[in-house]
Amino acid sequence: MARVDASLIIHGAATAKEEESNMMMRNGFCVFFAQLHLHNTESSYADSNNSGKSFHPCRVCGDKASGYHYGVTSCEGCKGFFRRSIQKQIEYRCLRDGKCLVIRLNRNRCQYCRFKKCLAVGMSRDSVRYGRVPKRSREAITSAEADQSSYDGTSHSASPGSNTSSEGSITCGSSTSSTNNNNNCTTTTTTTSSNNNNNSTSSSSSSSGSVATETNAVSSTFTNNLTSLAAIVSQTHMHHCVYTQDRVRDIAPRKLTLDLQETNQAVRVSLFSVLSREMLASIQSVVEFAKRIPGFTSLPQDDQLILIKTGFFEIWTVYVAPMTTKDTITLSDGLTLNRKHLDIVYDSDFTSSLFSFWLSLSSWMDSELGLLSGACLLSPQRPALTHHSVNLLTHAQNQLIDSLNKTGIPSLLNDLRRIGTFHSDILDWYRQHWNQLVCLPPLFAEIFDIPRSVEDENMYNS
Repeated sequence: MARVDASLIIHGAATAKEEESNMMMRNGFCVFFAQLHLHNTESSYADSNNSGKSFHPCRVCGDKASGYHYGVTSCEGCKGFFRRSIQKQIEYRCLRDGKCLVIRLNRNRCQYCRFKKCLAVGMSRDSVRYGRVPKRSREAITSAEADQSSYDGTSHSASPGSNTSSEGSITCGSSTSSTNNNNNCTTTTTTTSSNNNNNSTSSSSSSSGSVATETNAVSSTFTNNLTSLAAIVSQTHMHHCVYTQDRVRDIAPRKLTLDLQETNQAVRVSLFSVLSREMLASIQSVVEFAKRIPGFTSLPQDDQLILIKTGFFEIWTVYVAPMTTKDTITLSDGLTLNRKHLDIVYDSDFTSSLFSFWLSLSSWMDSELGLLSGACLLSPQRPALTHHSVNLLTHAQNQLIDSLNKTGIPSLLNDLRRIGTFHSDILDWYRQHWNQLVCLPPLFAEIFDIPRSVEDENMYNS
């Protein structure tokens, strides 16, 4: 039996399309999102040309599902991963605690946790059911159930071994050999061309109604929770942020040993690697923070990714505020960097902006920092958001700003956006010198659109 090591930041086995997607991520923000929809365009539902169709996520990673596979609504990527895992009898191993987050953004990182989630949501070799999502099932699955199932890992799938056939689907028992397929597979097609023509008008009306219903459902998710939004955001921040007062109380600061006599590229790259590893844990924290904010997972998944990717550094800047003085920042492992270190990684103007911002938060409580982080995450001013999301985010962000009960919050958020833009501009140097970067965590590279060398890929895959 083959043994495969896996961890949060190790790319596991992937389909050829996923590998292509990973390579194209290196080419910039727009290409990242374009390639992210590779499965969406090639593995669509039967009515993919119908603008009113609803979205159903993969129960494992949240990507767009292509149908029922191994007893569960899943995408092509997770279907292929599960098939390879059971056919090759691969034994995976997690190098962390066996609780790695499995979402579309990082589903290839830990094979152990991905396979574990496949089993948790109900995938089984004894329930092999191929076919596009049938119409009746599409109507039965609500948006709320789909959003919940894509993240919580609980199973609502059909029982293993079920061979109930639906419109246009083929159901086969997994134990059936190829010689017996004709006897054990049932094909049912009940829809005729005449029926399609007669029902075209009603189908169009139904689709329009479906869109309106889903839109209202998303709006309701936000508006119905606004009264408790501030409390939930504060509590979620306290639970997931690694820099709360309770968590940093016992951290023993330690100085960074580094020759700073010359600020050459080697020193700059080394310091950047230190920060990238430190930010990795915060990336996971921000993802967990985001998906627990009421209404966030009801937004289109593209909008969710935009908010996380473009807002991450700004949220991290808020997170680390309690660990800063007028001249230093102490990371979660106790490593302390001073202004000179950050000047080398970024530049003196950017460093000054960071410390000035941190100084303005010096007296803030954890709960207040949580609300500011939430307001930053739910920013309606991110590029390429859908119009409907912008309206919802504006309402939610205003609620958090009002809950802070402090003056100058809009100005602080503007300062944060300027810092985020400044940071992205500085990272252009690292994107241009990507071949000099060593041990750059894959998830960090994806968040900031930094290419990675083949050697670096192999290092994380070894």
